[in-house]
Amino acid sequence: MSSSSNHTSSSTVFVDIHRGVKRKCRDDQNSQNSSQNDGSARKRYKTRTVQRDRRERAKLRASQLPQQDSNKPPFIPDTQFYFDDGDIYAVVDSILFCVHVDKLVAAGGLFEDLLGGVVKIQPSENEKIYDLPCLKVPLVSAREFRFFLGFLYEKIVLIKWVEAEQEEIIEDPEEDAEGEAEDASDLSATANNTNLATVNLAAVAADNASAHDVESEKPKKTPAPPAAPKPLLYWEAAASLLKVSNELNLGHVRKAALEALEHLFPTSGEPAFFKPVIGGLQTKADQELFHRTFPIQAIEMFEAYDVPVMLPMAYYHAAQLSLEDIIDGVQSGDERLQLKPATIITVLRGREALKASRRGVIFMWLDATLTHFGPKAASNGCYHWIMKSGDHCWGFLNRLHKHCRDTGHIDLYANGLESLSEKACKLFTHHLCKPCCQNVLEMADLGLKHNWTQIPFYFGLKSWDVLRKKQTSIDQAWDGDFS
Repeated sequence: MSSSSNHTSSSTVFVDIHRGVKRKCRDDQNSQNSSQNDGSARKRYKTRTVQRDRRERAKLRASQLPQQDSNKPPFIPDTQFYFDDGDIYAVVDSILFCVHVDKLVAAGGLFEDLLGGVVKIQPSENEKIYDLPCLKVPLVSAREFRFFLGFLYEKIVLIKWVEAEQEEIIEDPEEDAEGEAEDASDLSATANNTNLATVNLAAVAADNASAHDVESEKPKKTPAPPAAPKPLLYWEAAASLLKVSNELNLGHVRKAALEALEHLFPTSGEPAFFKPVIGGLQTKADQELFHRTFPIQAIEMFEAYDVPVMLPMAYYHAAQLSLEDIIDGVQSGDERLQLKPATIITVLRGREALKASRRGVIFMWLDATLTHFGPKAASNGCYHWIMKSGDHCWGFLNRLHKHCRDTGHIDLYANGLESLSEKACKLFTHHLCKPCCQNVLEMADLGLKHNWTQIPFYFGLKSWDVLRKKQTSIDQAWDGDFS
C-alpha cells in the first residue's frame, strides 16, 4: 500500500483550467531546466493566446446578432458582404450574406422573379431570419456567390489592361554569328505569344541595306519600342460568374463573363491574342498548376453552359498539355481534374493534327523557300549580300532548317497558332536582306492565318462561322429573342 501510495503521489496529474491541458508535477526537472522551460512555456502560452483571440474576433459578429432558434442551423456571417444597412439575407452553404434587395433585383434572373416582379413574393415568418427576409440561394457555392456579389457591387473587375514591362535591346555586332543564327530558330512565341498578326511587317522588315556592313558598326544600346498593353484576366472570377449566371438565369452577368473569357478563348481574329496575364496567381507553383488545369476546367464548363464557340480554343489549350495530364488528369488540391474518355480521344487527335500543321502549314515557307531558290538567293528580289551571319540569305535559311530538323523544333510541338517570335523577326532583319525578309514574314503570316481557320476542324468541330452563328442563336435566347 505504501509503495502504491508513494507512486501515486509522485506522479500526481492535475488539469490547468486556464490553459486546458494536462500537466505532470515534475518539480525537480523544472528546477534544473527552469530558464529553458520558462521560455518555451511563455512562448506556447503566447501562441495559444493569439489563437484564442483570433477565434474570439471571428465569433464577434455572430455574437452581435440576435440569438438563433435552436431548431435552425447555425449561420456564419460573411466577412466581405455583410452590410449594416442590408435589407435581405442570402444564405449559401450556411454562410450568411446581408445585402440589398435593389442590388439583387437589378441583377435580374431569379432575383428579379422572386423579389422585384409584378408578383412580388413576400416571405413567411418561417422564411425570415432576425426579422429580415431570407433568400436561400441554390446550386452555387458560397465562394462562387461571393464572386457574384463582388461583381455586383463593383468590387472586382474581370478584365483590365496592364502595361507590359519595358526592356532594353542590346545590339552587339561582335556577337557570334553562328550562335545568333541558332537563336533565330526559337521561332515559336511560347513565352509571350507574339504572332504575326501583331507584328508590324513594315517595321520588322525595315531597310537593312547596310546590314552587310554591320560588323563595322559600334555596339549600341537602344530602347525597345513601347510595348502594347496586355489584358489581365481574373480567371476564377470569370469562370465562377459563368456558372452562377447559368444556374440563376442572370443574362447580363453571363455576357460579362464571356466577354472576359474571350481573351483566353478567342473566337475571331487571324488569330487573336490568346495568352493574357492571369490575375490571382501568387506563386510560380500557382501559375504552373493553373496552366495544367484550366483547359480541363474550360472544356467541361463550355460543354455544360452552352458555349460551343469557345470549345476550339479550349481544346487547343488542352492539346498543349503533356500526355500524362491529358490521359491521367491533374491533381488540384483534394480534387482530381480529368477529361472524359471521349474528350481525351478528341484532344489527342487534335494534338497530332496540330503537330503535323507546323510543318505542313505554319513553317511551310521554310521548305518552299529552300526548294524554289538557292544557292544564294532566298527570293526573286534577293540582293545576294553576305549578311551578318557570314552567309547569303539562302545559306542562312538552310542552316536554320537543319537546326530545326536536328532539334525537332518544328515537328515535336503542338502549338499550331504560334509562328515567329518577336525575337526571331528581329534577327531575320540582320540575317536576311530586305526582299527576302519581307517574303519570309508574309509567307509565315499567311500560314498562321490559314491554320487559324483549321483549328475547329482539327478537333472534329464545325467551322468558325458555323460555331459563331450557333452561339449567336444561344445568346439571343438568353436575351429573350427565340426567333
